[in-house]
This record gives sequence, C-alpha cells and structure tokens, in this order.
Amino acid sequence: MGKLISKEVSNLDNMIRGYIARDHDFRNMFNMTQFYVMMFLIKNFDKDICQKDIEAETNLKKASITGVIDSLAEKGFVERTVAEDDRRKNYIKLTRKAFRFKDMIENNVREVDEIMTKGVSKKELENFFTVIDKIRKNIEDRD
Repeated sequence: MGKLISKEVSNLDNMIRGYIARDHDFRNMFNMTQFYVMMFLIKNFDKDICQKDIEAETNLKKASITGVIDSLAEKGFVERTVAEDDRRKNYIKLTRKAFRFKDMIENNVREVDEIMTKGVSKKELENFFTVIDKIRKNIEDRD
C-alpha cells in the first residue's frame, strides 16, 4: 500500500504543532487549538466574530469551541460580549492582554509558513491548495 493521505496530513499537523511548541514556549500559554483560535481572532480583530465563525474556521463542534473560549477567557485572553440585536449571540473579542502576544503569534505563523514553503514554487502552492480544497469538500460532502 502506498502513502495514505490521512496519515501524511496527521504527521504534518504533528510536525507543525511540535515546531510551534518547541521553538516558542506557547505550551505554557495555549494548547494548539487555543493557539489556532487566537490566530483566527488576531487575523480578524477588527470584525465581529461569534462562536459560529470560530466553529466554521476550525471545523470543531460547538462544545469543543465553547471549552476553548472558556479556557481563553479564564486566562484573560478573550472576553464575550452579548450582541445587542440577538441576546443569544456572543461576540468573542481579544483582550488587551492578548494583544501583547499579537506580534509574537503573527511572527510565529509567518515563520512556520516560510519554513514549510521553502523551495516550493507558486504553482506548486496553487496546486497544493487546489487539492486540499477538493479533499476538504469531499469530507464535508460526506457529513
């Protein structure tokens, strides 16, 4: 049997997580899911982000995201604000404390992407994203 896509994707994810945790001491600050949520919130800090947006971005279920947000809130990195137009909706905003780590997180993400794409052409990256999008859609269509 040849290479399995699922195994290769899992291995790559583990390598990325290991690199981020090893070279930057986020291990004591965030777990990797929290780190990815923080990246998303930093990237979209100027928008009204609610839990459903985070669920869509991470492909995690509501209960999982609730736990991540609760944990980040307990650590003082995010806060919830109730939407004025719909009391059932909470917006998730970064706190001042979180913004102190903004540059460090952004630099880390940029560094990891630079390492991963070294020697990869623009065309190869376009092909990679085309294939990844097709794989993602195949999985989504099975749900």
